Amino acid sequence: MKKITVQTLPNGYALNFDGDRQNGYMYFNVDDLLKGFMIHIGLNMTEQLSMENIDDFLVAVMNWNETGKCIKELSRMEEELTLAQTSRNRIARQMIDEREKHLELVNNIKALIRKLESYPDKDIAESLRKLILSRKAMKAITMSGLGINVKDEEL
Repeated sequence: MKKITVQTLPNGYALNFDGDRQNGYMYFNVDDLLKGFMIHIGLNMTEQLSMENIDDFLVAVMNWNETGKCIKELSRMEEELTLAQTSRNRIARQMIDEREKHLELVNNIKALIRKLESYPDKDIAESLRKLILSRKAMKAITMSGLGINVKDEEL
């Protein structure tokens, strides 16, 4: 068993115990003595701490249950965010692939137009040209163009 002594002094209280890193701890009132006892004995923190640090530790200890709930909620939210990012990346990849297929189709139609222009019936070529021109000029889509910065392994 750890030897613990509390001594009343003319100007406060002294707390001594086996394993302390100095020659005891001095407190000027009962409240501070109890705080010191909880920190040094209860939490086994043997270093010298300011009363402000002791108060902060005690607040953290008293709020641990609520803090634990917050930590669990943050973990859940991080998992949810990761799933959402994965889903977004998958959808973005699908959108990029579809845009590439669309651009390939447009380029193939343009090539057909060039071939058909030499035929006597130029109406087909002109119809295809109008179909292509009815679309605004499309450019390829990239992840960075969508504002998504991902590593290849995240796709």
